[in-house]
Amino acid sequence: MELNKVQEDILHIKKMMENNQRTLVDNGLSYIINGLSLAVGIPFSIAMGFAEMEQYIPYLWLLLIAIMVLLNLIVTKKIGKKQKVKTFGSDLFQAVWIACGLSIVIIFILSFKATGMLNPSFFASCASILAIGYLLTGVINDLKFMKTLAIFWWITAIVSGVWEYFGAIEYLHLFFAFMVLVLQLVPATIIYKKWKRVYNG
Repeated sequence: MELNKVQEDILHIKKMMENNQRTLVDNGLSYIINGLSLAVGIPFSIAMGFAEMEQYIPYLWLLLIAIMVLLNLIVTKKIGKKQKVKTFGSDLFQAVWIACGLSIVIIFILSFKATGMLNPSFFASCASILAIGYLLTGVINDLKFMKTLAIFWWITAIVSGVWEYFGAIEYLHLFFAFMVLVLQLVPATIIYKKWKRVYNG
């Protein structure tokens, strides 16, 4: 009888550990949603600038931000139904990216209100915030390549900050869009595959 109880306890602990691992691992879908939105929004902003429609750019970004928030909420709710177990790590992960996302939105509003355009300081600030998010994500999920990508985001921040000394602002928009594709969408597919393997395994 006592042996059966010990075996049940071991199985229970093992199941809890598996659930914690599944809950903790990031699914990468938020990176895909946000990365695609940024990659679409930046070229559209440039095109609207050339077409002398700068006054509509804030509305474009407000629409994109609303779409990003809505899609992220849908994904989070859908995944949450499958992952019934919550851990401190998963709560911390969500808090990190909520904080990063809100910071970027606030900086965007202040930057556009002050200068009427997305200037180098805006891109440098966004890249720095993303670097923090990537570093913490790498620590929380034990992903070494995410920690490495954080360094590249900080390099992107430095390049964005000094861009005005050697390039036109329009090309900075394109540069940042390219970095989003490389540093956000490509890793997102890797993370998503890992999540499917861990969760379904």
